[in-house]
Amino acid sequence: MKKKVALLLLTAIVAGTMMTACGTTDDRTSDEVQTQEIGDENDMVDTESTVGDTTVEETVTEETVVEESTVVDEQAAVAGGDHLATFEEVDAFINEIYTKIPQDKMPMGIGNMELGFEDMDAVAYHTGLTDVAGIDSIVLSESMIGSVAYSLLYIRTNDEGDAQQIAQNVMDNINPAKWICVTAEKQIAVTIGKDVFYVMTSAETADLIYDAMAELAAQKGMTVSEKLEKTNAI
Repeated sequence: MKKKVALLLLTAIVAGTMMTACGTTDDRTSDEVQTQEIGDENDMVDTESTVGDTTVEETVTEETVVEESTVVDEQAAVAGGDHLATFEEVDAFINEIYTKIPQDKMPMGIGNMELGFEDMDAVAYHTGLTDVAGIDSIVLSESMIGSVAYSLLYIRTNDEGDAQQIAQNVMDNINPAKWICVTAEKQIAVTIGKDVFYVMTSAETADLIYDAMAELAAQKGMTVSEKLEKTNAI
């Protein structure tokens, strides 16, 4: 009887030990567990580092694009604000000024033409200039109908030209009574970037032309100098 009880107790102990062993699902050793945890931590660090690098790279790329775009815009503004490059651009600029002036304040039959430097007598008659050094072209805008006291000049200079001095030379030497029977009441000259703008006509129309020109020049990013003005008896 004692032997049977002892055998039953031994069987129960063995069974309990086996059940305890079966309840453990992780067969890894303590070294394996530690190694895995270290590996998991490293993976997290690597992931954070990768995300961080990506963020920095994207930020730098965006800043670089903005800076390059700003430089291009500034260069374009400088290039566009220097002067008008062709007769077609000057012609369009003058005609756009005229669209801003009431028709009853403008003479009829106005046309724009480029003066040829081979005829310096004509250049001197229309501008007062006897030297075209530093000048690329001169565009004249006048009425083609009779003697009307109206004349507008757009003078494109080159790198050797002193626009301010050219504007002063026109003011000093042009004849406001070149039409013989009529005289321009008011003269205005300014520089627009590297170019020269000049108009002589009635005082009211001269002021309207100047205001329209200054507004249009500002839209194009062109800097307009202080006015040179002169009033004549009529």
